[in-house]
This record gives sequence, C-alpha cells and structure tokens, in this order.
Amino acid sequence: GIFAIYGSGWVLLNRNDPQGSRFMPPFQGNSGGPNGGPLFNIHGRDIDMFFLPLGIRPAAILDVGDVFKMAGSIMPTLPSKVAYTVTSPDGTLRTFEGQANSIGYYYNPSDDFTLEQSGLWTVELKVIHDGMTSAGPVQEPYPNGGLLTPDGRTFTFVVMDNDTEALDVISDLTRRSPVLWYAGSIQNAHFEATLPKEWTGEMAHLTATMPGIVLVEKDILIEDGVIKWLLKGDEMNQLVENFDYDNGLADTITVTYYAKEQFGRQAAGTIVTHGARVPLSSPYPLSADWPTGQTNCLQSETELFASDFEKGTKGWNFSNEKGWAVVQVDGSNVLQGTGQVSAFAGHNWDEVAWRMRVKLLIGRIHLNFHDKGGLRYLISFGEDGTASTRSTNSPSDVTIGAGVLHELNKWYVVEISLFEKVLRIGVDGVLEIEQPDSNPLPPGGIWLEGHPDSEVLFDDIHICEPIDKN
Repeated sequence: GIFAIYGSGWVLLNRNDPQGSRFMPPFQGNSGGPNGGPLFNIHGRDIDMFFLPLGIRPAAILDVGDVFKMAGSIMPTLPSKVAYTVTSPDGTLRTFEGQANSIGYYYNPSDDFTLEQSGLWTVELKVIHDGMTSAGPVQEPYPNGGLLTPDGRTFTFVVMDNDTEALDVISDLTRRSPVLWYAGSIQNAHFEATLPKEWTGEMAHLTATMPGIVLVEKDILIEDGVIKWLLKGDEMNQLVENFDYDNGLADTITVTYYAKEQFGRQAAGTIVTHGARVPLSSPYPLSADWPTGQTNCLQSETELFASDFEKGTKGWNFSNEKGWAVVQVDGSNVLQGTGQVSAFAGHNWDEVAWRMRVKLLIGRIHLNFHDKGGLRYLISFGEDGTASTRSTNSPSDVTIGAGVLHELNKWYVVEISLFEKVLRIGVDGVLEIEQPDSNPLPPGGIWLEGHPDSEVLFDDIHICEPIDKN
C-alpha cells in the first residue's frame, strides 16, 4: 500500500471577528500573501506560530530515571526549525536544535536523555520559519514563536525521587452542589495542599494548565504550612480567551505544586479536574470553605458591621420600638423581637457574609438580605426548615427550601452569603441551601422581620467582606 503523513490546524474564530471566517496563508502576509492577522492572542501577545509539547508536558510530574523526550507539533504545520534548552535543578544546561518534518511534527530520538535529578526542571524553546509557505518564501525578519505559556518561552516540570514528599492537592470543587454544576454557576475553584510538618520553606511554585496552554506559572507564598491558590475563571479568560467560565468551568485543568526547603527537602503534587469531574481525594477542609459555623469574621475578611447588643442597638433602625428590646440571656445582652416587627441595618453591602446567632422561641422569622428598593433575598427560618426566595415582587419569584428541622429554644449560627453569583445559607456549619443566581440583586442592607405570632432572639451579628473579593 501507499502511505502518507498528514497534518492540519485550524483556529476557532470569535463570531464577532471583524474579518469574518477566512482561509489565509500564515504569518500575516510575510510571504507575500494577504494578511489574515495573527492566529490568536493569549497572555497579551499576538501568536503567529507556536510549538505544542506532546512528550514531556508543562506541569508534568515524573520520577528520577524517566526519559526526557521533546516531541510536539508546530502550528502552522510547516517544516520549521526548533531550538530548545533544558535546565536541570542544579543549573546544568542541555541545548538541542533540529527541524520539524514536512507537516510540522518534531521529534529527534537522539536528543532523549535520562532525568537523573529530582526537583524543578525548566525548558526554554523557540521555533522559527525561514522557508516556503503556501504563498511563497518568507522574508526577514523570519516569523518566530515559542510556547503557549505566560512568557512565551519556557515551561517547567517536576521530577521526584524516593525522598520527595508527595502532596495531596485538594479542591473545593469536590464539595460543590450538583445543582450549581448543572446551572453552570461554578466559575472559580480553590486548590490547596498541606505541606509536611515543620516545613520551613516560605515559597512554592505553581503551574496551572489547560490542554496545550499554561495559564499560570509563578511562585506563591506558603500560608501557615499550606499552599493555596484561587482560580478565578474571569481572570483566566482575560489571559486566554478560550478558557470557558461564563457557563461554568468546563476545561481540563491541571494544577501542580512544587516546594523546596533551604536544606533540600522537597515536596510536590498535582491534581487534574475536568468540569464537574473531580478526582476523589481527601475532603476539602470546612474551616477553609463555607459555611464556617462561627459568627466572627475570618482572618481573610474585613468586618464591615458588628452588633452584640452589649452597648445597645447602634446602627439599627426599628419599625416598632415597642416590639424590640435588649434583654439579658445567659449573662449576655441579646436583641428580642416579638410579633410583626422589623429591624434594619446597612444599605449598600454587596458580596458579603452575614453571620449571626438566632434562637427562635415561637413562630417563624424572615432574614432579608440585599434589601433595597423593594428587592431582597427573603430567607424564611422556622421550626420546619429554611426557605429562600429571590423576591422582586414578580409572579416569577421562585422559592426553594431545605427540610432540615430546627428546634425551638435553641441557639443556631446562621450564615447567609452571596459570592460569585451563588446564594448560600448555612446553619451550624451545615450548608442547607446553595442557589445560583445569574443576575444577582444589587447591593443592599439586612432586615430582621418577625411574624405576628413570633418571638425570637438575636446576638453576635456580623457583616464580613472577603479581603480579596476582587
């Protein structure tokens, strides 16, 4: 039989691309043909050509004794030249160069070598085309490119030995409700790994990738023995436009951590997620997630409002002074509401957590969040459970509920928040309601609302705003 090799490449255009769909020669007219623009733009750079590693890949974790193989494809699919340098952890350099085949595939088996050192390795690579294209030969300065990475030149990978500590990288994606996945509301993700005890290093290296592209490559500060990173979908999309986030995370994401102490101890770990498909791992810690099960603001939050009623009711406005009173219960001053009464505080709180202690003596109460101009999230709290309504005075308002029973005459820690287009309601550290809202209500205040037959106690009310909310 007769066999032939074949290679092709294509670029998915934005439907609003001003030049529309087009079939153009490469390199923006360098070879004499029409200029169809760059292939695309990532990390703020126009890309005319690039190399896609298919052997050793960015963020990979290997073992001492594995073989390094530089193989990959070039876009456009031309016999372009490749030059790269591999730097080992001790600084030793290995330099190679060669030329891709006629369809832009590059691999030279004679360049393979054994990885003999543990640690963080770096690859620096460049491609250049100085020959023919479908429109003719290119002109100087010859088109060139590199890798789809933040700096366009380098990527890293990790090699472990028997003494390297294996990190268990975990993500809060394992704790997200299926309702949020189906609604396409999960746009951010936390990734963290706890270092071995008595770890003395202060920095760790982070590499985050999607297929073919390095999203983030940087050193990050270790916090209390834990490596933490928050992936924000909108930020990733601004760097790499084909990163999907507005309808929920959907890409395959690899996150690799590497850390090394001054005296040589090393640790590394990786995790791969794909949308709602997240590997089973150690549970994500409740203390680092939400709800917290406490009323005070966290160290990572700024306290915008606090009221424990020990010095009165400063900051509150009451609809009926006779229905409210500060009383002493168990040696502490608390706010008591009786009957159909209302108490208001704040007016312009947006992405915050509202925490408080609540003791329902009889009846039912409403805890209104983002209250402003007739709009509010109405959270109904009673003996028979919790319910939430996005109240806009519209027939389309929908109520969802959680049938978790609450005892009368018992204190509960209630937490309400609206972060990242998701309303969450937790009671005593248990998430009872998690509801996506693609069009969140505008900033507003809080409103304690009693029913005609209700009697309730409130204490330790806090409004907390994440320090890194932007």
